Amino acid sequence: MAKRQRRQKGTGSVRRKGTGWQSKVEVGERTIYRQWDHEPTAAELLAWCVEQRTANATTTPDAGSFEADVNDYLARVAAMPTIGHVRHHLSLWLDALGRTRRRSTITAAEIDVVMQRWLTTPVAVSVDKRNGRPRSADGVLSLTTIHKRRATLRAMFYRLDGKQAVNPVRGTSLPPILAAAPRGRDYALIARVLDAMPSTRCRRGAPPALARSRAAVMAYTGLPPALIRQIKPTDIDWEAALLRVSARRKGRGVEARVLPLAPQALDALRAFDAANAYGSFSTASFNVCFKRAAARIGVDPTTITVYDLRHSFGEQLYRATRDLQTVGRMLCHSATSRSTARYAAGANDEVNQLAARAFSDAVAQLQASTSDGAATASAPAGATQAPPPAVSPARGDVVAPTRTSPVLGARGRTSSSAATRTSSLVGTGYVPAIRASKGKSRQVKHLRAV
Repeated sequence: MAKRQRRQKGTGSVRRKGTGWQSKVEVGERTIYRQWDHEPTAAELLAWCVEQRTANATTTPDAGSFEADVNDYLARVAAMPTIGHVRHHLSLWLDALGRTRRRSTITAAEIDVVMQRWLTTPVAVSVDKRNGRPRSADGVLSLTTIHKRRATLRAMFYRLDGKQAVNPVRGTSLPPILAAAPRGRDYALIARVLDAMPSTRCRRGAPPALARSRAAVMAYTGLPPALIRQIKPTDIDWEAALLRVSARRKGRGVEARVLPLAPQALDALRAFDAANAYGSFSTASFNVCFKRAAARIGVDPTTITVYDLRHSFGEQLYRATRDLQTVGRMLCHSATSRSTARYAAGANDEVNQLAARAFSDAVAQLQASTSDGAATASAPAGATQAPPPAVSPARGDVVAPTRTSPVLGARGRTSSSAATRTSSLVGTGYVPAIRASKGKSRQVKHLRAV
């Protein structure tokens, strides 16, 4: 390898990446990258950096322009966890619709034209340098990507003008996103993939590999990588088998909670703790390590990702509980999240069959009880039936006395004449209503129809 040349100040940085070299330069709040087939010289880096700074120079936009409104919106949502994606989507809308125009002149027809152009224009197919496979199979942007860009623009109009104001994005339309195939995997296959992941590194004296421990925690707790990074030793209650999970800022946000741990999850966390796998890690490298292990056991790495472990947990949990709310709580979803149904989609057929079987059993039991009641009603006249159990009246309840029930008079004494009148009215369809009152005498109020 050629000796790296000394770079002048302001020429950015360069590093080895894949089979080539990658240079980087920061322009304002943006970071621009370029992939080189050879190691660039200091002169080439300087020329490239000057070109990028000139092309991407930031100027103060005119007040009232579309670009000024975008900057205002970005300042209002600067604490959003996905602010980087929002900034990128809005920069694409600025390039497509024009920066200097007023936002009020943007129409729904213009937005539709831009989205249709994005859906039909082929894009450069980038190749993953680590495995040599293309990142895009058909060479065009996915429908999900266009929906996200449209949602970002709609959210900006809502935030700046209010939901009751005129919003041109509401007049646009896109094809619906079809439901993706279930991503859950069988846990026997997951165990084989975990066994194929290395537990040690190739370099002598290097620390142990931690991806295997983290993947096991993800498979048996369902936590995403972002929450696994935040686990601390004090968050685990080994005796009670509980795990405290930090608050999640993604989407609408999820409050911190304490989750129970299955025995398999407790074992995975013990290995996680023994390997000291706490702290931050790269999700991309984590995913590559998982894919390589899947390839070792004969699974196509293009059909599986490390995030499938989370889907597998949700699917298996729904199969066991048949309750989407429980699945959502264990997956750390918000109470109104619609994503939980996608995680449980793989178990829908089995749960539906169990529900149909339970319904059939309930109807059969109801029919059997109805037939038993009809048989009892058609019993001989001399047959006697057991009297219903006596129930003590609660305060404020209306009770009807039977033939043998004494009736209290106005002063709390038993009235024989009232009892006689009551006995004579039982068979006629009318009974006196007696209101039970705590600490007071019960009196006959009026007669009502039964």
